[in-house]
Amino acid sequence: MGPGWTVSDGVWEHVPQNKRRKRDVPYPKYINYTYRAMSGLSSLQIAADAPISMTALDTSCDHTWKCLPKEIRQQLIIPPPNGPALWSLKDAVRADMYQKMSLQIYSDSTAKRYRFYEDLMKKQWVVWPIWVEDEWGMDYVTICWHALATAGAPKSFSRIAGFAIIDPRRHPNPNLKGKHITLNARSTRIEEQLRRFLVNGGYDVANMVRYDVRCSPMRIGEASSGERCFANVKELCSNICDWYYGGMNDERIVFTNLSRWVQPFQQRVEMTGINAWVLMASFEYNARLAVEALMPGERTEVTANGAKRLVYAYDLAAPFEEPAISAQDFLLTATPGFQAPKAAGANSNAPATPPGQGITCKTTL
Repeated sequence: MGPGWTVSDGVWEHVPQNKRRKRDVPYPKYINYTYRAMSGLSSLQIAADAPISMTALDTSCDHTWKCLPKEIRQQLIIPPPNGPALWSLKDAVRADMYQKMSLQIYSDSTAKRYRFYEDLMKKQWVVWPIWVEDEWGMDYVTICWHALATAGAPKSFSRIAGFAIIDPRRHPNPNLKGKHITLNARSTRIEEQLRRFLVNGGYDVANMVRYDVRCSPMRIGEASSGERCFANVKELCSNICDWYYGGMNDERIVFTNLSRWVQPFQQRVEMTGINAWVLMASFEYNARLAVEALMPGERTEVTANGAKRLVYAYDLAAPFEEPAISAQDFLLTATPGFQAPKAAGANSNAPATPPGQGITCKTTL
C-alpha cells in the first residue's frame, strides 16, 4: 500500500506504520477462513462482469448454511463448488479424477469409499454448485437432490428420490420461434455424469426421478452464472425450510421453478459483504476493512467480461439499467426485429443456426 490519507472514527488511536510493534498487528485465529475470505473478497472487488471465483461462492454458501435453523442444517449440506473435471467432456479427464478419488478412501465397518461420500450420505438434501466447462461456455450450475434412508441404516441417506439440474445459460442462437431454449444436451450429459458419480459412491439411483427446475436465465454474453447460482442456493434452502416445517411430505415443494427475478449485482454485493464479514471474524474482529480511494477520473486495471482492461472507477458500480424479469417459460426472447429463416417442416424448437454461427441479435428477458 502506498502513502495516502487515513480516515479514523476515533475509536482506536492510530499507530504509524513505522512505530508498530508485533502486538499492534492482529494475527488471524482461523487462518484457513482468513485466506479463503481474503481471496474471495479480492476476486469480487476487482471483477466487474467476470465469473466469480469458487472461493468467493464457497464462503458465501457456507455462511448461508450456517445461518439456517438447526433443524434444517441437520437435513441439508451445501458442498464446496466442484469442477470442471467430474463434468468434463473428455473421458480421460473424468477417469483421472476418479482415479485420484480412489486413492483417498475412508474405511468403516461396512464400506470403503471416498470420504466426500460419507459427508453427503449423512444428509437428506444436497445443494451442490458445480463449475462446468464445455462448448456452450464456462458456468456455474446448481445440482439438488433428495435422498431417503436405507433400510437398516436410518442415518445413511443413500437412496436418491429426486434431483434437479438448474442451469442459467440458454442456447446462444434463437430457434424458429425466436426463443433461446434451454441447453438440453448439457443437462443430459451432466445427468449421466451425476449418475456415475452417485453409483461410484454407493448410492441407489434405480428410482431416481428428475424434476425440470428452471431459474432466471442469464443474458447472452453475460457472465453472471455465479451470482445466479448463489441466488438459486438461497432459494432452494428456503424451499427446504418450507418442506421441513410443512411436514416433510412432498419433495415437489422444493423442486419447483425458482424466482423469475434475479438482480446479479445485488447477489454480488451480498457475497462481497459475506466474504468481508468472514474475513473480519477470522481475526476475532480485531481487524478493519479499508476502502481504497481513487482520484477522480483515474483509471485502474480490473477484470471485466472475463478479460483485463482499464476502466474508470464508476464502471465497477451498479449498472444504470435493471435487468428485466424473466419470461413465464424462463427462456430468453429475441428482439422484435428477429426474423427466423424459413424452412419447410423444420423443428420449431431447434436453433435457427448451429452454435456460434449465423444470426447475431440482442436478447431480452
